[in-house]
Amino acid sequence: MTPPPPAGSDGLFVLPSAWLGDDGEGRPSVKPPSPPRTTSGEAERCVMIVEDERDARDAMVELIEQEGFSAIGARHGREALDLLESGRRPSLILLDLKMPVMDGWGFCEALGADERFASIPVAILTASAIYDSLPHRRNGAGLFTKPVDFQRLLSLVRRFCG
Repeated sequence: MTPPPPAGSDGLFVLPSAWLGDDGEGRPSVKPPSPPRTTSGEAERCVMIVEDERDARDAMVELIEQEGFSAIGARHGREALDLLESGRRPSLILLDLKMPVMDGWGFCEALGADERFASIPVAILTASAIYDSLPHRRNGAGLFTKPVDFQRLLSLVRRFCG
């Protein structure tokens, strides 16, 4: 049984807005604690997954974290760039191509144009291996067709983050 609120209180607990984020679908949620930031551009042992399909993004984050690595998800290229600009320096980026707001091509173009981020390896995730042109900023990380072979993906993560 919950005790009654103190006299003069309406019983509501209000979180500061700085503590709130959203759950990926526009609903408020409590933000997790901020991860440590790197200094002077050094890479974290972290993988950034840029994928608009929430279930796929969450599955890859969970799989990578179960292997002992840090992982962070972004819903589209603009959100990923915002994370990079805030100080995140992943060792590897897994990038979907077709996304709203900023697609994989636009993200790779922006990444390559900024010397702070241009050297981050980018592995392309796509539902179709048949594209006239793939983004140029892959830095040897490769191409994965969906559904993703998780063993191959983990091998790539170990290579860049291990």
